[in-house]
Amino acid sequence: TVTDYLGGKPLESASVFIAGTTYGANTRPDGSFTLNFTPSGSSQLVIAHLGYQTYTKNANEIPMGQPLIVELQIKPQLLSAVSVVGYDTNRKENMAEFIFAFLGESEFGKKCTLLNPNVLHLQRRRIPHKLTEYELIATADSDLIIENKLLGYTIRYNLESFTGTTYGTTFKGYPLFFDNLS
Repeated sequence: TVTDYLGGKPLESASVFIAGTTYGANTRPDGSFTLNFTPSGSSQLVIAHLGYQTYTKNANEIPMGQPLIVELQIKPQLLSAVSVVGYDTNRKENMAEFIFAFLGESEFGKKCTLLNPNVLHLQRRRIPHKLTEYELIATADSDLIIENKLLGYTIRYNLESFTGTTYGTTFKGYPLFFDNLS
């Protein structure tokens, strides 16, 4: 069962999955879920809900056949100065840079399509103490949906962080795979 840490209220529609596999479920209105999976190796259980911190735990540490109760904590939002922009004039360039850095330049990466780019927020900002260098920061309102027709799968990717610079790219998140062929 997945609940809110502060009030204990059940959280409906939380994503519950084993990272890097096709095993996943969403919580029901009462916060409950069923996930049939036998852990192996270092399998990570991931529970994510919009507005809450993502919960991860080594699946081998969870007692099998017993109810699991997880209380999700609200994700703190850092607010900075607000500016209203009617149109992001660099959106196309920033999106192309994000796609290249995130999906890569291999033949497999080139065959991937980000199906919901509208959930991404891209911000280019100056790197402190570097006068001419910038970084691209990406955040997402919900999971990224990535389709790879060449390999026959779709990925739902819970993006935790993304930073790209001229020196390299770092990102963290949790993938859930869906087989398009079945």
